[in-house]
Amino acid sequence: MQEGGSGVAKLQRNRAACYIQLQEYEQAAEAIQQAKKHDLESPFCHFLDFKLAMLLGKEEQAIQAVVAMAKCSAENEDMLGLVSLVAQMAFEKSNRNIATVALEKLIDHTCNSQQTFTALRCLIRLKLTILGNDSSPGNEKVATLQSLLAYVKLAQEKFKTLQSSASREADALWFMKIAWNLALQCGENYNEMGQFFDACGELSNLMTSETSVLSRQKTCHLMAAAAGINLARSSKQQDEKTLALETVLKHVSGFNAIDQRLHGGMDTTDPTLPLLTLYEFEAKLHLGLPDLDLLVTKVTAISHVDPKTYESFAALAIQGPPTAGSVGIRCLKMAIQQHLQVKQADFIRLSKCYHSLVMLTMGAESSSDMASKEQGWNVLTEVLEVLDSRPKNSFPEMEVLWFLTKAWNCGIHFYRYCLHALGIDNTTHQYSSLRFKEAEQWCSMGMRFLKHLPQMKPNYEEQMTDVYSEILSRLQSIK
Repeated sequence: MQEGGSGVAKLQRNRAACYIQLQEYEQAAEAIQQAKKHDLESPFCHFLDFKLAMLLGKEEQAIQAVVAMAKCSAENEDMLGLVSLVAQMAFEKSNRNIATVALEKLIDHTCNSQQTFTALRCLIRLKLTILGNDSSPGNEKVATLQSLLAYVKLAQEKFKTLQSSASREADALWFMKIAWNLALQCGENYNEMGQFFDACGELSNLMTSETSVLSRQKTCHLMAAAAGINLARSSKQQDEKTLALETVLKHVSGFNAIDQRLHGGMDTTDPTLPLLTLYEFEAKLHLGLPDLDLLVTKVTAISHVDPKTYESFAALAIQGPPTAGSVGIRCLKMAIQQHLQVKQADFIRLSKCYHSLVMLTMGAESSSDMASKEQGWNVLTEVLEVLDSRPKNSFPEMEVLWFLTKAWNCGIHFYRYCLHALGIDNTTHQYSSLRFKEAEQWCSMGMRFLKHLPQMKPNYEEQMTDVYSEILSRLQSIK
């Protein structure tokens, strides 16, 4: 600033203010430029520049004026006051862009924590109006969520510098509720959702009631784990998927640590525990970690676990690597056991469990793995026992037909194998006799299923009876 320039600059600013009042905007612009020549560091010059740009509808010029105003000395209280005024004027004109820039600049330069929190609240409310617009494009929603997340995290960092007080707790409570509600508005933006729940849990640390805080943090860990699982499922990049799954396990550990503090161990009465364990199971399954069977054992210790939980574990195991097959079998057996223990069993779900169990244990009918055939035989025998002991037509007919087909095709496979073997070498009499017996046993099982087909039995009975009679005849002839 030139010597004596302060007075000249002030005079030019007064002239500019008068011209603006008289709506003589060209003369006002000239006076502002003259004022800048003498005192470019004055926030008042840039404020007049901003005011003129607003009147002329030049948004970009107005924003540049706000940025220039904020570059004035951070210790200049006039600057902070003028930036606050700019934000207010922008709000009054419903100009979100200018209001956002002004509030962000205010946060960057103010040392007053309450002023920071007030500005952050205004910014969040401003962004919420955008988020609430259903017509906003998907990429705009993501950008808005990321801005809101940045504001919440900025508040978190600010709280760390403040001493505990009633006002700090009240402010933290507001931001905590905002973080929770924003997480619920994230839709399929699981990355942002998880971070909002994480922030909510962190902010709850500033509350005074320890028990309620810990309970709230448990819920946040659960919700963040759910977001992480969904993020992993939707991720196309393996690195991103792995990171999401590891984040899930971090939240599971956080949840368990709180249980340890509250109850000295796992709270077996917590209704959310099966769901959390399911998330842990899925994360460890896809990360290739070995202790899946231990997690299933953990679930058995939880109170009031319904069959659907075990079905969910089994479904995950079936989709996982082959090494998880034994865990899937165990879960299906536990689901079946629970279905059979209730007074009014859900036979549709029960039949599906048996269906999956047969698929896992037996494999293809043409398989030569006799161990799997034996397991499949045991399961199908159990299905027949259930059908014989329960009300008629309890299972869906299509499921019964599937069990019938599975048993029958296995028997026919053995039968064809025997015929082929006899055609090649008649000396295989003893071996063929054994295989004919197995063919007869499997087809006999198919015949037992046939009587449980109320509508479709006539479609299969004649042909199956003929083939079964042929097998019995062959069996008698080689004895």
